Amino acid sequence: MLLGTSSQLLGTARAAARPACAACRGAGQQRSAHKLVQVKLLEDLPGRGVKGSTIIVSPGFARNTLIPKRKALYVNRHGEVVSPLRDILRQNAEKLLLLNDGLRREEEQRKDREAKAALEQMSRVATSARRTDQQAALREAEKTRLARLARTPAVLFSRLTISPTSSDLFGSVSTGDVLSELRERGFQDFSHLRTAFREEEGIVNGRIKATGTFDFVISSRNFDEEAVVKVTVAKDEGSLGMKLAAGATKEPQVAEETKVVEAEIKAEEKQ
Repeated sequence: MLLGTSSQLLGTARAAARPACAACRGAGQQRSAHKLVQVKLLEDLPGRGVKGSTIIVSPGFARNTLIPKRKALYVNRHGEVVSPLRDILRQNAEKLLLLNDGLRREEEQRKDREAKAALEQMSRVATSARRTDQQAALREAEKTRLARLARTPAVLFSRLTISPTSSDLFGSVSTGDVLSELRERGFQDFSHLRTAFREEEGIVNGRIKATGTFDFVISSRNFDEEAVVKVTVAKDEGSLGMKLAAGATKEPQVAEETKVVEAEIKAEEKQ
């Protein structure tokens, strides 16, 4: 049996006078009955009821005042006391479900990130391996070419000298001259190679300016590999100095022969 104050009874009477809603009409309840809750008082509540009595209050009053302050407990439709922990447990269960959902989503996102990072790492490793293989193949190819160049015979040049007794050239031998000779021997592509004469006596501004044998260094632009081709420059037999010397020795001989011929002509005239 529900106990309450006169005002509650009056309110109940007024509610009974109002027509019931469609949801409550079949169960014999009044329109506002489903908006109220039953609680059992744990202490006297002035104007509401005494300790141990069951009263009807609004859900907000029960939820915000009576239950938190431990002045009442919920009562179900059968008059049985319901622990206030029910709502707390339900709320905690809902929060736990939300937390589990959030943790599950975070775990899935973490696994996705790890899988993506693993794929990217595998891609980088594969790319690095391909690049390493390509570099190894390129290095082996250049090493083979340089080994062939190192085995090629010396490149020979014949140049005029400024005098028969001098080793200085009338002109020079450039790197382009050597590359032209090497191309005629079948070595065509020098785009990935550096070429230069080794600095020594007879090399002036990167050119050979004297007779002798010199080192023509061919090195890789990408790897620490090089080959050395010998370049030999010899005197041209028809060198400028020899021609000048030959002209200087020939003129006195011609003059002597001219004098002999003139003497013979004069002797014939006297006779």
